[in-house]
Amino acid sequence: MADYDGDGNLDLYVTNYLAYRRGAATREDEAGFRSIIKREMQPQFFDSQANRLYRNLGALRFEDVTDGLQVGNPSGRSVHAAWVDLNQDHHPDLYVANDIGSPDKVFLNRNGAEFEDATAKLGFVNAAAATSIQTGDIDNDGATELLLGARAGSVLQLLRRHADKPDAPLFTEIARDAFRDIELSSASHTWGAGLYDFNNDGTLDLFAPNGLVTPDADAHYQVTTGQPNQLWLNHPGGSLREASRDAGIALRDHLSSRGAVYADFDNDGDVDVFIINNNELGQLLINQHDAYHWLGIALRTRRRTEAIGAQIRIHTGTGAHTRTVVRGGLMGTNDPRVHIGLGQTPGPVDVAVTWPDGERFRFTNVAVDRYILLRQGSPEVEVRMTPIAAPAEPTPWPALVRDDPAFRAAYVALLADARGADHA
Repeated sequence: MADYDGDGNLDLYVTNYLAYRRGAATREDEAGFRSIIKREMQPQFFDSQANRLYRNLGALRFEDVTDGLQVGNPSGRSVHAAWVDLNQDHHPDLYVANDIGSPDKVFLNRNGAEFEDATAKLGFVNAAAATSIQTGDIDNDGATELLLGARAGSVLQLLRRHADKPDAPLFTEIARDAFRDIELSSASHTWGAGLYDFNNDGTLDLFAPNGLVTPDADAHYQVTTGQPNQLWLNHPGGSLREASRDAGIALRDHLSSRGAVYADFDNDGDVDVFIINNNELGQLLINQHDAYHWLGIALRTRRRTEAIGAQIRIHTGTGAHTRTVVRGGLMGTNDPRVHIGLGQTPGPVDVAVTWPDGERFRFTNVAVDRYILLRQGSPEVEVRMTPIAAPAEPTPWPALVRDDPAFRAAYVALLADARGADHA
């Protein structure tokens, strides 16, 4: 969802997958050996379905403009799409992630009037079968990186923009430089990864919901094989390190996750995670990290809509913190409020906003450790939540779940009951 043509209305891009026909003769099981383990569905055996772009005409009316703008991606078997300003011209571009058998597609927005297939020109020719798309400024240099989720057998991909290299692709792959022990992601099938500052230290971290698509041969109900989810913590300079074992016992569960909702559910100033699992109960992980300062910001345009595509920048002693207002995700969504960890910066801070229509405004002397609302055209800062208590001494890791034995036992009992198992 984004305003691709700049008319003030949010437009919709809908991804479609494939024309699945139950019982179709795809010949998937015709092999020389028999297996007692059911195979995963192979999408390349089914016809793909084109995506659709709907232009918002206002008054709840939409027009299908897919064919005219040539963004249908008819052979793609798309699993996810994200609007992101790849070339920083203040027009949202379109990144489409496709399943096995088709490379991902990138469509550059040319002034809202047409789109250009720029997949090769921007350096995305090797990006294939991404399971999710996340954007964020990993190293606080003001430029947006793209994080692509991966199927089991491949590692996560991190693509960095290089505007200072005119003769080279605009984006290059840097995951092996940015991740310590990136191979730890290769066994996992990641869905709906999230780039958020979970410990409020001023750098974006990564949460990866994982789960295989292979049916679980040991389960007596219909579910796919589970995997533990992963937390990667960012360190100065944009170095991400796997820290799951220190983040709570829930990250050691072997459930088959399919997405997540990232939001501050309890309004205490840190990002929590609700995990969506395949044919299982969900899990709400409440972030227990109470160190460092933060600021939560909601934006409203003159038309009183969410300012999707707006950019927020705050300068602190640890660098520039740049965030873009986005909504949605793969089988999940996110808090409409933009959360920014500020580390040891006690505030006040200046907040620079570039609105979706290109207008810029700087809000000065903004107090931190609270949620605020900023309106386009108004210099007022509206406080939406009173400040919480002063931060405690920093702790090394964010505990994403309270390891309370009674609480844990109650959750396991609920899970067993949902599975129809005897947990007495």
